[in-house]
Amino acid sequence: VSGHCGNFELAAFLFGLFGFRVYSVARELDNPLLDNFITRFRESRGQRILPKKGSAPDVSAVLVDNGIIGLLGDQYAGQKGCWVDFFSRPASVHKAIGIFSLTSNAPLLVCSATRRNRLFEFDLRLEGVADPQQQHPATVNAQALSQWFTTLLEQAIRRAPQQYWWVHHRWRGEPPKARVKPPAHMISQ
Repeated sequence: VSGHCGNFELAAFLFGLFGFRVYSVARELDNPLLDNFITRFRESRGQRILPKKGSAPDVSAVLVDNGIIGLLGDQYAGQKGCWVDFFSRPASVHKAIGIFSLTSNAPLLVCSATRRNRLFEFDLRLEGVADPQQQHPATVNAQALSQWFTTLLEQAIRRAPQQYWWVHHRWRGEPPKARVKPPAHMISQ
């Protein structure tokens, strides 16, 4: 898992150069010509792109085969998403990231790729690893795992805030209010 910070595209590309076959989930771009160009670039060194919509069975199959899935975990997931604290404000993330890790017992690695001061110099960093098989504290449920990776992404962003894509509107909406059932004796018949 990474975020829209630094050069995440280069990081995924480099994994392919290093010999890792990564399956990344990405939304199809609105412009079909640009989408085709970007997909060809992404896949030119071993990365494979899975569509954002409908790829859950493919992701599960890759994880069952001990494959590598690349996901960007910092996009707004709507009211039904998993609500976490991001820069001291509630933000919705996709539950699927934690669910994929927990249901397949796959370790969740948080990575970042930030630019240095010179052209074509980057820091590729492993921010942390949560392995369900090692009973990492964050792997108790999808909520805890989502908060864990969001906190690590926030730490990476704090190191280079100018390299984050702030245009994603991470703080849309508010978490749904908890519904409390009234005691049975208060319900009129």
